[in-house]
Amino acid sequence: FNTHLIMEKLFYLALDSGLKLGHRVHTVDDLFKASNEDITIRTSLMESRLIIGSSFTWHATSRELNRIRLHNQKEFILSKIEEAQIRRKKYPTSMQPNIKESVGGLRDTNLLFWVAQTIYGVNSLKDLTGIVFEEEEYRDYRVALELLFRVRSARHLICNKQEDRLLLEHIPQVTTMLGFKEQ
Repeated sequence: FNTHLIMEKLFYLALDSGLKLGHRVHTVDDLFKASNEDITIRTSLMESRLIIGSSFTWHATSRELNRIRLHNQKEFILSKIEEAQIRRKKYPTSMQPNIKESVGGLRDTNLLFWVAQTIYGVNSLKDLTGIVFEEEEYRDYRVALELLFRVRSARHLICNKQEDRLLLEHIPQVTTMLGFKEQ
């Protein structure tokens, strides 16, 4: 069957439903070169996963992704930290934080994963339980992350659009949507 056609249809369905997706097409042999063109490309490649297709091609892709992960690790991590510092200046700590971009937000959880994947080659932060942190610490992290996801989703529903700032006037609606009770 034609995987390209299926992916194209899924992509356009996602766009038509309002999702914002980025995409690029490469051969396995092009991945390393592309990853060195731009840090955003390298970062996106770190999020790669097999959806459908040849397991043989995915195996070759995984080997190339590991080669990318091992290439200039320190430079990559320092670049990601610099990006985070710039982002934090744009979204400073406030009473109305940006759930995605502010300090401790969803983008910081991405940064944590990218650094862990670069250094340890893990596919999940859970894989570092007992190595870098304890089970209870990982559980607390996942509970906090789930709360961030739920708050962000509630904000989107309240505003009927993507809105990542937790505005003070919307906190009562968010708490109600999440099932918190007044005390």
